[in-house]
Amino acid sequence: MSAQPYGQGLPPTSPPKKKPSIAGIIIGIALVVVGPIIGIILIAGAAVSSVSDLNSSAVLEADGSLYGVNVTAGTVTGLWTDHTASGNCEVIDTSGNDVALSSPTGSQTIGNYELIAVFTPATTGQYGVTCTGGFEYKVAGIIQAGKLAGGIVIGVLVIIVTFIAGVVLIVVTAVRRSSWTKKYGPNARGAYPPGPPAGPPTYGQPQGYPPAGPPPQGYGQQPPYGQPPYPPAQH
Repeated sequence: MSAQPYGQGLPPTSPPKKKPSIAGIIIGIALVVVGPIIGIILIAGAAVSSVSDLNSSAVLEADGSLYGVNVTAGTVTGLWTDHTASGNCEVIDTSGNDVALSSPTGSQTIGNYELIAVFTPATTGQYGVTCTGGFEYKVAGIIQAGKLAGGIVIGVLVIIVTFIAGVVLIVVTAVRRSSWTKKYGPNARGAYPPGPPAGPPTYGQPQGYPPAGPPPQGYGQQPPYGQPPYPPAQH
C-alpha cells in the first residue's frame, strides 16, 4: 500500500455558486410601485380624450348665430353648456340638412360644463350649430361608457398583475439569497476556495542530496577486502 502525501487525497471542495443578484428585489419593488401608477393612467386615459377635446373647444354664445364646427363621421358628439340650458339648439350637416339631437343616456359633467344633447355625424366635415337662450356652450366629444369601462378593466388588471408579480419576485429573490448565505456563509464571494496546504513529502521519499555511491577508482584507492595490498612502487 503506497503512502499518500500529507494534506493530499481529500476530495476537492465544490466552489459556491454565484450569489443570486439583488436585481430581482429591485425589479419587484419597481413593479409594486409603478404598476398601480400605470393602471391609474390607463383608467383615466379613457376619459382624457374627451376632457382634452372639451377644454380645447371654442366657447360659443347661444345668441342665435350659426357656428361651424368640425366633426368626425361616426363619433358621438355632444353639446356642453356652462349650466342647464333653457334655450334651444339646432345642428345641420354639410348638406344643410337637420341633424337629430338626442338626450344623453347619463349625466356627464366636466369642470363647469354639463352635457345636454348628443348627435352622431354621418359624414366628416364642418357642421353648423346654432343655439338660443343666452348661455355659453361647446361642441365636443363625450365620455363613452364602453370605452371608459374597458379602460377601467385593463387598468385594474395591470394593477393586480404587476403587484402580484412584484411581490413574488421580491420573496423568491430574498429566499434564494438567504439560502445561499446559510449554505456558504456571509463572507463567501462565489470564488474557488484556496487549495489544501502543502505538507511534507511522501514517507520514504529521498530528500536532499542523493546518497553517496562507491568511491571512484583511481589513485589512492584501497584494494578490495581479502586481497593483498598492492606492491610498493618501484623507484
